[in-house]
Amino acid sequence: MVKRKKSVVNNKGMAMIVAIVMAFIFLMLVLTVSVLSTTAYKRAYSRRDRAIALNLAEAGLADGLYRVNYKNYTGAYGTPSECVIPEINFAGGTYEVTESGGELTSTGTYRGKRRIIKVKVRNPVDDANTGGIAEVFNKHVIYAKKVEMDPTETATIKGNIARVTLALIDAGTNQYTATKISSCEPPSLGFTVDSVSAPTFGGPTTITIRDDDGTGPPYTPGADPIPGNINYWGDGMDETYTLITGCSLLANTRWRFEKAATDTLKVIVQNDTAVASTGFLEVINGGSIELKFDGANNPNLQGVVKADGNIDINSGVASPNPIGVDGYSETVLYAGGSIDIDYSTGISGPVINGDVLAVGTITLQGPKVKGSVLSASNINLATAASAIYGTSSTKKAPIIVNSSSSAVSITIGASAAPKIYLDDGTNNKAAIIAYSSGLAPATASVTINDDIITDGSSNAVIIAYTENVGGAGNASINVTKVIGNDIDVNACLFASSDTGNGNITIDNNNLGGTDEILGVIVANNDVKLEDNAKVSWDSSVYKSSTLPLYGAFTGGRRVYLPVIGSWKEVK
Repeated sequence: MVKRKKSVVNNKGMAMIVAIVMAFIFLMLVLTVSVLSTTAYKRAYSRRDRAIALNLAEAGLADGLYRVNYKNYTGAYGTPSECVIPEINFAGGTYEVTESGGELTSTGTYRGKRRIIKVKVRNPVDDANTGGIAEVFNKHVIYAKKVEMDPTETATIKGNIARVTLALIDAGTNQYTATKISSCEPPSLGFTVDSVSAPTFGGPTTITIRDDDGTGPPYTPGADPIPGNINYWGDGMDETYTLITGCSLLANTRWRFEKAATDTLKVIVQNDTAVASTGFLEVINGGSIELKFDGANNPNLQGVVKADGNIDINSGVASPNPIGVDGYSETVLYAGGSIDIDYSTGISGPVINGDVLAVGTITLQGPKVKGSVLSASNINLATAASAIYGTSSTKKAPIIVNSSSSAVSITIGASAAPKIYLDDGTNNKAAIIAYSSGLAPATASVTINDDIITDGSSNAVIIAYTENVGGAGNASINVTKVIGNDIDVNACLFASSDTGNGNITIDNNNLGGTDEILGVIVANNDVKLEDNAKVSWDSSVYKSSTLPLYGAFTGGRRVYLPVIGSWKEVK
């Protein structure tokens, strides 16, 4: 009995111990929840403060770009340095903006939290005419005085339209916005357009070939004796020199063909005739040259070929020798009249290494020209696809017409679909230029009836431009479908005149297809969209910070824009 009572007495404190342990556990749970809640609360506030600091940094960038581009704008131009903003209080925090090497750094601070972001500015040049980009290229697909359609027609437009007047553009034409501008002021050309100039011979030896009476045979020398392997024929009315097998024009030597006073003159180059790389084949007095690359004819012409009259080149021989030397960047073919290069037979003709220049019309049907093509009149690309490599030329564009006294035109014919290659902007400022100035009526036009394939660079620009014309010198670009050809062009189209109207018409008739005008369309007067026209803004050229956007132009309203994809947070 005594032992049982003792056991009961020994268990008297157990309930108290259990209660204390349970209370302690509960207290720890409460404490844990409290700590977690407090930590989460602090973390939430920290994140909120960091987010506000980031917003402040972005506000700083927006403020900097606003100050340089728009604040108090009165016609003067800003520079990237005007983006700099000392620390400024805003929304309970601060932001400041610095600039270095064309990169803006904005720091936002809020309740001790700092966020720093950086963004590059496109073309950060402190120059009123070349810095930034012209505002006409600021993400517009069309910039013009007037944009219009006929009442019964439809078009597909993707991008922003900046215009003074908008006429009959149906909202159903697709994904576009329209911005009202008070005036249409495109920039001007920022370079001097190349003009046609004859190549000159600087070597020590000139052989002048002229028959005194023009009646041969025999050849009656009026100057130097006729070189070997040259046949001569004349009837007192016409004269022909034919360069045949074994004929060779040596280095640093010029053959200068002349005619009798009343005759017409022609030189035919055929068989295996050779002209050294520093040789110079010249026909004067309005004489013409025919270069034959057909049948058994495959001359090896590495030097310059020049005619006062016309030059004709045909094709048909297998594995033709090139004209000029690979890598040559000066004029290799020059005509005071016209040049006709016809490879439309389906058999390729010679590759032309060097520039092709003519005072008259140049017609290309399928050649590969590793240089520029320049005329003072007209250029026609027809029938077969030509490839023009401006990368091998020092000219401002692979295709140029330039006249100071007459109308000029460039025509991309049906089935032509030329391929145009451009350099990085060092020399080539555009893909195609039709330019006229001086006496009225000096007009410039580009007609596009088939695809133009460019490399998509930011200097892929097609320009029709007139200036300093005594009368109304209009400039125009017409993109018009010919039977079966939906038209695809990846380039900026630019038509402007300082005394007349720059007009662009788009009728690529792309009903449900993928072909389109991908780029920017700029005119100082009217852009007209015909039925089923399709135009889209091209964002890809905006992503490079190494080249000015469409660097062919200067002046105009300039803006500094961030480079797409360059935004980054550094802290």
